[in-house]
Amino acid sequence: MNLMNFLLWFIAVIAVVSMWRGLWQLMDIYLWPNNPKRSNWASFIIGLVVLAIALAFISQQPEI
Repeated sequence: MNLMNFLLWFIAVIAVVSMWRGLWQLMDIYLWPNNPKRSNWASFIIGLVVLAIALAFISQQPEI
């Protein structure tokens, strides 16, 4: 891997983590603002569902 590819992957990782961090904070504010425990559990479960759906789509892709 050359330096340019490494830098692009590094920037992409930071961007993805920042996006998810912001999304989760918005969910904590608006989902159940007066019940942080419920909001955290709901965020966790929603994340697991999204991950399971993404993995299901990836596993159905034909191999190259």
